[in-house]
Amino acid sequence: MSLNIPLPDDPKVTQHNGIVFTEVGAYAAAVPSLQHSLKFDPGNCRSMYYLALAHFRLGQYDSAVQAYNTLARSSDPESRPGCAMLQRAFTLRDGHHLRDVEELEENMALDMIERMYHSELQPIHFVGMVWLKEGQLRTARALDLSIIYGPENQFLCVLPQGQSWLEIETENAWVPVWRCPVSVFDRRAAQQLFFLRALFTLKSRFKLTTAPDVCSTEFPIEHRDILLQRIFPDSR
Repeated sequence: MSLNIPLPDDPKVTQHNGIVFTEVGAYAAAVPSLQHSLKFDPGNCRSMYYLALAHFRLGQYDSAVQAYNTLARSSDPESRPGCAMLQRAFTLRDGHHLRDVEELEENMALDMIERMYHSELQPIHFVGMVWLKEGQLRTARALDLSIIYGPENQFLCVLPQGQSWLEIETENAWVPVWRCPVSVFDRRAAQQLFFLRALFTLKSRFKLTTAPDVCSTEFPIEHRDILLQRIFPDSR
């Protein structure tokens, strides 16, 4: 059913309508109102933020990427917190790290290794975590995660070969392990989903009951602690 929403030639009115539509979940109605308001005020960060969010909720990921990138390039001070909020919204889209992140099978991992070998892109380290045994580093369990923008415009999470539980004989230094769905187009969002998946997998595989004793992340400490508590509710 097509929408016939009045679009008055007043950017404040159309912006207000677009924001309200977005906040109540009427995303299809929000998009034309926000686009109309941006015709009068193209640099309005608030309108661009809600437009990116509305497109994302509608599954219009290419349009959401375009709106997000426009916001990220803005010199308006409001654009930075807007981008940060969008990153959180994209990360917690469904809030389910198992459904969102796919673990690669061995044959798929080998194919990704071959593609990455010929790519100019290199993995970027974003998480390091260590579980100490009896307080000793010598017997610790450690894991490092790196991210790379892979084929089909999807993010891959990779580990140093020696840490991977995929037993693949290869001279390449990195083995891909997880892949984000195409809907996750933001690097920070992908990092946080990979972090959740790694925590959950390690907790299940090694019967871990506590959060890592050492945990460094590229994203802010506040976000790290929120995600840690989702897997280890008793962590502080």
